[in-house]
Amino acid sequence: MLLCMPGTPFLYQGDELGLPQARVPFDRLRDPFALASWTQAAQDAGRDGARTPMPWATKATNGGFSDAAETWLPLDPRHLALAVDVQEADGGSMLHFTRRMLAMRKAHPALQTGEAVPVAAPDGVLAFERRLGRERLVCLFELAGRAASMEVPPGAELLTPEPVLAGSRVELPAFGAAILRLP
Repeated sequence: MLLCMPGTPFLYQGDELGLPQARVPFDRLRDPFALASWTQAAQDAGRDGARTPMPWATKATNGGFSDAAETWLPLDPRHLALAVDVQEADGGSMLHFTRRMLAMRKAHPALQTGEAVPVAAPDGVLAFERRLGRERLVCLFELAGRAASMEVPPGAELLTPEPVLAGSRVELPAFGAAILRLP
């Protein structure tokens, strides 16, 4: 969705790998806000969980981020399963998905600088058209957690692999997305 919206998209370190917020033990916290507001119930408060080392290699010291005995913030062990080397080998990984979506944005000027126009959609679906010159793309995002179906103009071409396009109907799975080129 971020890559289809108007404006400059920002991907923070780890977004391309789908890393969850890291768990940083209290004794390793560095963020003054986290230290001041830490409670047992809100252990993820603060910014340190988004500042931990990037996991490059599953079997390397500190995930390949550093060969030092200890890094400024610790690597969350849960992140090792999502390391770059693991995701490079999996064509269906978040890393490959992110690369495909970045390439799509780059290939379609309407996604970069085109006008965004809201499109009527079923409850729970965010729908808008991106237009630039003759290029028209419809972007659909199911945000309610339940499958949705939506009519699209005849001749629309599905640019994303996940949803099903049957005639002039798109079937979105829960939390699914579809980007279509309009004729």
